[in-house]
Amino acid sequence: MYVVLAPEALDRPEAYPEWCSLGWFRNYRHLTGDVETHYHDLPEVYLWHEGTAAAVIAGQAVAMRPGLVAYTAAGDHHSYAVAGRHSNTGLAPKAFPGCRSGHLHTQTTGESPRPSVPSFWVAPEENPFAAPRELPRYCFARHIACARFTTAQAVLQRAATSWLALLVREGGIRVQADGQTLEVPENHLFIAAPGTRLCVAALSAAEVALAEGWPTEIPG
Repeated sequence: MYVVLAPEALDRPEAYPEWCSLGWFRNYRHLTGDVETHYHDLPEVYLWHEGTAAAVIAGQAVAMRPGLVAYTAAGDHHSYAVAGRHSNTGLAPKAFPGCRSGHLHTQTTGESPRPSVPSFWVAPEENPFAAPRELPRYCFARHIACARFTTAQAVLQRAATSWLALLVREGGIRVQADGQTLEVPENHLFIAAPGTRLCVAALSAAEVALAEGWPTEIPG
């Protein structure tokens, strides 16, 4: 079982299947400008791809660079100042009832949120695509990583132990899933259900971001 989401659906939580905990998984390319200090009702993850930035997450300085994964806990303040153009992938879980969207600011809300779990970040050298580092159990995804591939290079070959999402940031991939073959183009998201057998290869020079959930039962 699998679904493919077009670019216009990537930030629409209702487009994601019930068996996947993602609420959005989006490609941000060639951005400029800093991001002000803010927080969210939901946790979020940024997977950095291009450029550098000086971030502050929960009061700690973080040097954003290609391949770095940064998790900001719900309620943790964060900001970044960039050095020129940058690109990243953003992920978040499905919203809960009453969850507010967008950037929240203490000077507007009057709140001083106290996150129940800590934010964290993982350096790229500690998180290879072929064997991603397991993230803390409170994170909505078990693995998050990215890599570049050459034409016809194998991307992934195994059965999904939970939902498994592949965002094609550049290029395209060919996916064999439970005996069916399909091509997933740039800026599209492929999501496989638990138990789906996968064989994935790059159609051309491609950059792929991966997110995978925690092991779960196969949906009926």
